Amino acid sequence: MEDFDSKCKIDPPNGKNCIPQRGGLDPSIRIRSELKEYIDKTFEKINDRFNQMNARFDRIEIMIKNLIGNVQEQNKSCSRMDSHINFVEDTYETLRSPLDFITSKINIFRGLEDTPVLPRIEYVI
Repeated sequence: MEDFDSKCKIDPPNGKNCIPQRGGLDPSIRIRSELKEYIDKTFEKINDRFNQMNARFDRIEIMIKNLIGNVQEQNKSCSRMDSHINFVEDTYETLRSPLDFITSKINIFRGLEDTPVLPRIEYVI
């Protein structure tokens, strides 16, 4: 009869149980190995997903930077347009009275008494 101790292994968690070996790994070792493999695969999937999300965040960050640049360019353009509009309005207000005077004198020579007056600029707020 074979010695029982030669075919068994002490179960590491409690150190008391003797599990006979039958031509393969100890079941607890096999389960640990499968668990480690499962954890490794799961970690690999999580890591891949994390890398995908990082790549997406990088693309989103680039798009946001481009949008900020576009908004800044639009602000510059709007500022220039505002300056131009203010110039045109100021010029119109400066020339409106003299143009009204000249128009009324020309219309008197033409025999027209109702002379249209150039309108004032009304600001809508």
